[in-house]
Amino acid sequence: MDTGQQIVIILSIFLAAWYFVFAVINRKRGLGVYAWMRTGLKQLGEISQAAWIGSSGSGGRLVLENPDKPFQRIEAIYLLESREILPLWIFNRLRGKRDQIILKATLRGAPAAEIEAGKAGEREFESALTRDLKNPYSRAAIEGGLDVAWRGVHSARLQQGVREFLGRYPGQVRRLSLQKGKPHLILQSQLPDVRSQPAEQFFKELRELFQDI
Repeated sequence: MDTGQQIVIILSIFLAAWYFVFAVINRKRGLGVYAWMRTGLKQLGEISQAAWIGSSGSGGRLVLENPDKPFQRIEAIYLLESREILPLWIFNRLRGKRDQIILKATLRGAPAAEIEAGKAGEREFESALTRDLKNPYSRAAIEGGLDVAWRGVHSARLQQGVREFLGRYPGQVRRLSLQKGKPHLILQSQLPDVRSQPAEQFFKELRELFQDI
């Protein structure tokens, strides 16, 4: 057996061991995140649907069909990094991909103001600001590396509330979108940092932020 074959065998054993270890780690993490999400969402109403996305080590989806005001429907998704496959995990890390939450909520009434918050230069955020150039956004940078843009009926309380919410999670919230079309609210956030806060606190802040809409 030459050196090349030995390297291939050692690398194969290493990758197989890595897969097994991190499959177990992701499964435990997925179960922990599920419990965290469920605890927070239960204070907004009864959870009507709950399912894994692929497996407990990949992600999950929880739905509230009739939550408390101001929400009419909430869909909460969490996605975990593919830690089991080392090359894919490294590739996603280089792209800045982490464990994340995606929250989609329909409010009891359409908001009078539209707000977009995201990182300047990111395609999704910049694209949202150019969908209707006849009705432009006003835009400003805030602490934490995000820009906030708004249009529609001015609400100083809502704008200040969004700024304060994002300020409590600097570098963690990737995008916040409040729009007149359904779902009215879309929130994308990195999961590890958000989990440093109690789930009840995180979802309570969201409810209070949009309480008057």
